[in-house]
Amino acid sequence: MQAEELGWPTKRESLKKVYLFLYNLWQFVGFIYVISVMSTRYLRDGPESMEGTYEAVGWMMHLCLMTQFLEVLHSLTGYTKGSVFEAIVQIPILLVESI
Repeated sequence: MQAEELGWPTKRESLKKVYLFLYNLWQFVGFIYVISVMSTRYLRDGPESMEGTYEAVGWMMHLCLMTQFLEVLHSLTGYTKGSVFEAIVQIPILLVESI
C-alpha cells in the first residue's frame, strides 16, 4: 500500500506544515520579544521609557510586520484556507506603521 492510501501526509504536505509551523513560531517569538522588552523597560523606567522604545524594539516590530505580507502569499498559493481579502485587510496596519 502507498502512504497516501493509508491517509499519511505526503512529503509536500509535511513540508507545508513544517513551513507554516516555523512561520507562526517566528511571528510568536518576534512579538513576544517586543512585548517583553517593552514591559521590562516600562517596569524599570516607568513612563520615561516611552522615549527610547522605538529604538529598542522598532527593528523587530518592523521585521514581524514585513513578514505578515507572506499571509497574502499563503492564501494565494493555497497554503492556508483563508481568503486573500482577509490577509489584505491586515496590511493597512503595516502601511500606517511605515509612514
